[in-house]
Amino acid sequence: LDHCAHALGVEGFEMREKNILCPNKLGPMKRFSFPFGIIPSLPMHDLQMIRLLMNNVKEKSNYVQRVAEANAFNTENQFRKRGVGFAVITYGLFRFSEQTCLLNIYRDGSIVIHTSGCEIGQGLVTKAVMMAQRLLSTVLPESLRPLPKDMITVADANTQITPNRGGTGGSVTSEMVCFAVEDAASNLVDKLTKQKRKPEAAKALAEAAKKPTPEAIREQWQAAVADALDVSILEVAPYLTAVGRYKAALNQFSYETFCAACVEAEVDGLTGEYDLRHATVNFEGGVPFHGGIEMGQVEGSFMMGIGAMTTEEVLYEPTTGRVQSDNTWTYKIPLARDLPAEWNVELTNFTEREHQKDIWGGVLGAAAYAVPRGGEAKAPKKSRAHNKRLLSGKASGEPPLLATTSVVTALRNAIAAFGAKEFIQVPVPLTVDTVRRLCAKSMAEGKSSPTTPTTEDTATTA
Repeated sequence: LDHCAHALGVEGFEMREKNILCPNKLGPMKRFSFPFGIIPSLPMHDLQMIRLLMNNVKEKSNYVQRVAEANAFNTENQFRKRGVGFAVITYGLFRFSEQTCLLNIYRDGSIVIHTSGCEIGQGLVTKAVMMAQRLLSTVLPESLRPLPKDMITVADANTQITPNRGGTGGSVTSEMVCFAVEDAASNLVDKLTKQKRKPEAAKALAEAAKKPTPEAIREQWQAAVADALDVSILEVAPYLTAVGRYKAALNQFSYETFCAACVEAEVDGLTGEYDLRHATVNFEGGVPFHGGIEMGQVEGSFMMGIGAMTTEEVLYEPTTGRVQSDNTWTYKIPLARDLPAEWNVELTNFTEREHQKDIWGGVLGAAAYAVPRGGEAKAPKKSRAHNKRLLSGKASGEPPLLATTSVVTALRNAIAAFGAKEFIQVPVPLTVDTVRRLCAKSMAEGKSSPTTPTTEDTATTA
């Protein structure tokens, strides 16, 4: 798009805005997206949100003013230039394999969850605890909710307990595990609520509900578990263990996420050093399940992308093919100085607000329900505003990384400001050395490089 914009003399944002994939302009048989090129998802009615997202980032980043100020700065400075880049992405997520969990409630009221997914820093454990807490709390009156989180533990991954597990990856494992936990917890809620409480226990529960305290919540949960297990020798106590399973149904295999970013960079044309002066990142993730986790995932993903686009160059020995950048001295991961000086990250929810009915979506949905589906969580549908996502939230691990193409665009625009006539093809990663060489080429094209030293100057320097 940047190359097209340069060839047509159009500003980059305008080029992107005029080429948004708009479902209203597509034929009925072209309204399906194809993540990974093989699996069709539901119709792309959500793509109308790209325009909303672009305009939101344009406004929050003061894009028009920022471009004007960068142009003014470039006019006044010969060897330092600024560039502003913009990127908007649609990232299709695919729920592969399946996830399971084993949920145990012990006599003292403690809860232990074994999941088939692995915690690798993406917040899977925290979300699993939140889901179990949300479901199991419904055993108690509303005034005594939620259960204390310290009563819920997620055990370390163990294939002896949850064997034949699916992989952890693709940004979707956390939500799939949560669906499995929801399935198991719903099963246990049914068992606990069907047990008739003893008169004295029911009276104590009513009294605690009038004056809820953390201690009362803990005591009443423990009492509910104890009552369920305290049966006569002629009765069978409920088995407070449940296995939850989630395998995506046909109409739940994939969905789209959206992210937009605006970045401003300043480049030193003589050394190739550059600074990211500003970054505005906006991730459309529906209603966040946790909030802090999603924000951390977006920030971490974007920072990882900055490294991939700028510093993390893999070098090979040309004759032997041996990797030369095999340690932190030669392989440069992003450091604190690589952070944007001003960095604004926002989670937005256009999904539910802008969701519209779609006749082709209805046709595909009806066909999906006619096909045998995988295990779905048994919680009431009203507890999920959208049947494809976790409580209307979207996975947030990988999508923002692609938005760091805005960093490349910002650096390209800054390099071009040194006088390049032709469109600059830039390699990735854009290391300092690469930027310096491209700046020299741009200066040569624009005849804005320093005066070529004379023979006498060269001799004196030597």
